[in-house]
Amino acid sequence: MKTKSILVVDDDAAIRDSLKKLLDEAGYSTVVANDGREGAAALAGREFDLLILDLDLPKVSGWDILDTAALNHPLLPIIILTGLLDQCEPGSTASADAFLEKPPDVPLLLKLVEQLLDEPAEARLRRSSGSPATPASASYTRWFTPESLAGTPNAGDGSNPE
Repeated sequence: MKTKSILVVDDDAAIRDSLKKLLDEAGYSTVVANDGREGAAALAGREFDLLILDLDLPKVSGWDILDTAALNHPLLPIIILTGLLDQCEPGSTASADAFLEKPPDVPLLLKLVEQLLDEPAEARLRRSSGSPATPASASYTRWFTPESLAGTPNAGDGSNPE
């Protein structure tokens, strides 16, 4: 079975390096990019199975990478990892599958990565085309907390659960 590849784009070295180590140890092939320009080049240069993306990036914004990924790789699962909660309006981040606040909860992140990578292409295609979500994919495109993956989901409206 092919090792799943993950692209992590974050300008915070501590977050980026920690994610690379964590994901590599979990058995994934992890590529990191230090800024938006490196992230865009990596995404254009090869196929990835998942993208973990910060929005507030130098050189090329995470917003531009998100738009490009949605256009050129519509089935690519995307996790937005941000320290700026107010950046994530549900309508403007519709192509993202999940949102996590920095620093991420490690067990939550790993569970979410696993769930997104295991999601069937048909379910992802339905969701990305705007078709009604199936029960398996209805939990995506929102903020995730440990409780939401343990069976007590948030409202699912893209808002931060508090």
